[in-house]
Formats: sequence, C-alpha cells, structure tokens
Amino acid sequence: MTFVGTLKKNVFLVGFMGVGKTTVARRMARDMGVACVDVDAFLERKHGKSAAELFGEFGEDVLRELEYEALVECANMGHSLISCGEGIVAFDKSRELLKRRGFAVMLESSEATSLGRIHNLSTRPLLAHDCDIEGLWEQRKPLYEEVARAKINVQGRSTGSVADFVAKVLARAGVYTPDSEDAVAKKIEADSLKRRKKHRHSKSGRPRSAAERSNASRKGQKAAGAFRESTASSKRHAAHAPASGQGAAEKKQNGSGAPKHRRRRGSRGRGKMRASNNRQNGQRGATPPAN
Repeated sequence: MTFVGTLKKNVFLVGFMGVGKTTVARRMARDMGVACVDVDAFLERKHGKSAAELFGEFGEDVLRELEYEALVECANMGHSLISCGEGIVAFDKSRELLKRRGFAVMLESSEATSLGRIHNLSTRPLLAHDCDIEGLWEQRKPLYEEVARAKINVQGRSTGSVADFVAKVLARAGVYTPDSEDAVAKKIEADSLKRRKKHRHSKSGRPRSAAERSNASRKGQKAAGAFRESTASSKRHAAHAPASGQGAAEKKQNGSGAPKHRRRRGSRGRGKMRASNNRQNGQRGATPPAN
C-alpha cells in the first residue's frame, strides 16, 4: 500500500544483522513519501571506509564512537527513517539517543533466518572477525528491546508487508500522519513545478531569463524552418533526378555534352556552309563560256 504523509519525529529501525532494516527503510520511504538514511552508509561516505574496515583498523570501541557521531548527524537532518547498524545499541550514548530523539522500531527474526540473508560476511565487522554469533545474539536482544517502542516479527513476511505494517504502527502511535488527498495533490504539483524549474536552468546553473528563453525559442523555430527547407529541396532534387540521369545517358551515347537535336542542327548548318563554299569555289574555277 502506498501512503504519502509526514513524520512527526525520527524513526529508528534497529535489530540484528541481516534482519532487513535497510531494505525495509527504503521501501517505507518510497511508500510513505518520506526521507530515509542509512547510518552505515553515512559512516562510510564520511570516513571513506566501511564499518568492517574501521573495526579492523581501530577496534570496536572506536567504531562505536564513530557510529554514535554519525547517528547524531543523521538525527539532526530532519525527521526521517534511520536504519541503524546491528551494533549501535552496544554503545550507551547511542542507546540514550535512540530513546530520546525518536521512535525506535525493532525488527526481529530467528538467528538462522537473519544470517541466511547475509550474502557477504566480510561486510559485517564482527562476522569478519569470527565472533560468537549465538552469544552476540543473546547479548544484543535485550538492548534492542530496551530502546524499542515497538517490535515487529519479520519472519516469513515480504518486504512490502513489513513496510506496510510498520507504517500502520507509526500512524497509530501518532508518529506518522498520512496526508489528505488535497495535500497529496499539492505535494505532487509542487514536485512537478520543481522539476520544470530545474529543466529551465541553463548550463551555468542559474535560471534562464525570459529573453533567453525567447531567444532559444527563436533559434528552435529557425532550426525547424531550415530543416523543412532542406527537406523540400531534397525532394525537388529527387523529382528531377530521372531527367538528369537521362541527359547523362544521352551525353554518353552521343559522345558529346550537347543534346541530339543540337548536334543535328549543327550538322545541317555545317552542311549548308560546305555546299555554299563548293558553289563559290565552283564559280571561281569554272571555264567561261565561249563567245
């Protein structure tokens, strides 16, 4: 189900690794029309290293401190869905922030199901260093329950179903308010206007003036006119192409660039000239009659 609405406070998704926090947060953000952020992704962009790399280089204590700093920054971005790493509850200050700055939802599943969803163990700091998974699960579970305002079992449920259920839980808790149809229409209109303004921007990044838009329109009309004229000219040339080809064949047959009838007229003219010259020569060379 698709909603469009407003979050009244931050919503933190917490739970064990592989439970689907990031996937559910993205689906909820799309369906509910709200923003979402992933703490692990934010941490990696900020430091240029993944959580596993930070863990391997500095140790778990430093990683948890860096996670807390990233969580603070994410919480200060505005009300949004925030997907948290599995170990964020291991740090006291992080747990206090989760309880104080928003509404935490725990996604839970069986240990086997959660681990079965992890395709690359090297991306998980603790799994990459051969920790005791069963012991870790027993240690983390009460910490998730400490901060969570709601718990949702995702075992055997699709991402869309979980996202829909969490949205309803948030709506009942007053954390999320679906917009009315009028509000939805206004939001869609505002987004459309924003896209149109973006398309009107010039390459320099500033909005184009009315004169620039008018000039661009004239250029477009001129280009269209030139295209139409070029197309018409090509058609005219194509219409005359057979006659031109016939003339070329005629030239080839006659061995000259002149058409046949001109050659005939020229031949008759030269014949007349030769006859006249012969008469003149005959008169000059004839014997005069006797007296």
